[in-house]
Amino acid sequence: MEISVLKIIKYLIYDRFHFEKSKDQWIENHQETYDVLCEKMNQSAETSFPADERLQDLSFTVFDLETTGFFPRAGDEIISIGAVKITVSDLGLSKQFYQIVSPIKKPSNEVKLLIDMTQKQIDRGKAFPESLNDFLSFADQSILVAYPASFDVPFLQELSKRWNMPTGNLPHIDCHKLAQYLYPNEKNTLDHLVKKFGIVQQERHHALNDALMTAEVFQFLIEELIQRGITTLQEYRKAMNIK
Repeated sequence: MEISVLKIIKYLIYDRFHFEKSKDQWIENHQETYDVLCEKMNQSAETSFPADERLQDLSFTVFDLETTGFFPRAGDEIISIGAVKITVSDLGLSKQFYQIVSPIKKPSNEVKLLIDMTQKQIDRGKAFPESLNDFLSFADQSILVAYPASFDVPFLQELSKRWNMPTGNLPHIDCHKLAQYLYPNEKNTLDHLVKKFGIVQQERHHALNDALMTAEVFQFLIEELIQRGITTLQEYRKAMNIK
């Protein structure tokens, strides 16, 4: 997806300066919270998991973001984070996380209609550093999973960078790439896999709903990996050609 020239110009002329001013003011008023989060991001960069760890013994945090757009480097921000913490052997989805994030730049009416939120609900959300702090606490000692992680993880890292926070390593699995590996001749959209595995379709463009459906899909994919003899993190990385 390409970004429009008008969006880039608007960001360079106005949006980034407004963001920087509002960001600096928030940090000044919440310095202690900000410092704690920066330290937590540094710790996440040091998080590692033994290569011989069995997939069925690992903890995963499956998450989804709703955003104002697709380009964090051009001013787009996060509006909500939804997540569920699971293990392969635990079929329950009781450990849930959902938080509305109040972006500095107000989202367009089109975005608000898509995500079905009012401006009042968005204004009541937490600032990004606070939401990221809560999310990282929820996801502690687990591997992140997203569909696709190639969007969600870099978005988190880029927005952290814009807030002058360490980006962190954020160990993760790309659920879409995993599906492509297992079923190379199929469409492998989230909706396709939800239907393929007989998962109840929930309302889309809601971060928690999408995270819950992705978690159920991910459990099927991991079980398929194990059935094919790929049982450890090291074997998974080798199969996916991840160094």
